[in-house]
Amino acid sequence: MSNPRRQWLLKFLRTMWDRIHTLWLARNNDRHGRTSKAKTQASLQQAHRTIRSLYLLKDLVLSEDRDLFYDDVSAHLQQPLRELNAWVTTHQGLIAYSVRVAKLAARSNTKPITEHFPHLQPHRKRRYNITELLPPPITYRNTKLTPSVSVTRSSRLRVKKSVVSPEKRPHLRQRSLHNLWPDPLG
Repeated sequence: MSNPRRQWLLKFLRTMWDRIHTLWLARNNDRHGRTSKAKTQASLQQAHRTIRSLYLLKDLVLSEDRDLFYDDVSAHLQQPLRELNAWVTTHQGLIAYSVRVAKLAARSNTKPITEHFPHLQPHRKRRYNITELLPPPITYRNTKLTPSVSVTRSSRLRVKKSVVSPEKRPHLRQRSLHNLWPDPLG
């Protein structure tokens, strides 16, 4: 690449990066506020949105983790921004983990519906015989050669497979990433 082309490319890239950075700063100012008061207000609104979304999970967490939440979300949102951010930072991961463990526990103690209810209606017997609906079969003269040809058995010997008793079968374990973490159910 010649020197004028290289200089043009560097100038072009520098201009593009400057424009992208300016656009990014304008977007941040619009989203997070231009003044410190507007930034604080935007941060407070974000904390309120996060806390409201965590309170939607209140009924899904384990019963021992419900004491993390206040009785009323509006009373919780009256706290200052610093305390709201500290609560979110401290409890957000724990709430998400508690919801996952509660779902696993609910699934592990749930039986399929077929075990709860026996078959309500047994198979009904037919009210009619098949021969009543079909006409009687017509017999035809046998034209096959089997009466005059003898059938011989195959000379190939069948070998019986040995059955391994359940005690001697090897115990195979499925390896996965889940074996690296402890079981959340204890």
